[in-house]
Amino acid sequence: MTKYKLYFSYENFEDFLTLLDIAEIAKRHSVTFDQDKEVIIGTSHDLINFYQDLDGPAQSFPVTEFLEYIQDFKLV
Repeated sequence: MTKYKLYFSYENFEDFLTLLDIAEIAKRHSVTFDQDKEVIIGTSHDLINFYQDLDGPAQSFPVTEFLEYIQDFKLV
């Protein structure tokens, strides 16, 4: 499966999640979280699940838009 490498800033989540929380969510969804390089790596399916988990149950995650967005970040 194709993997994608996306910029990920902890600052967007630090008000309600710790770095440990994010690392655990990433692990649960088979996403690699590199805090030092501020990137996450995973398949489109895993990244969608990761972001849906971060958004929480009350949010509607824009899957179609996300799939279009990540196309520029494919790993070769």
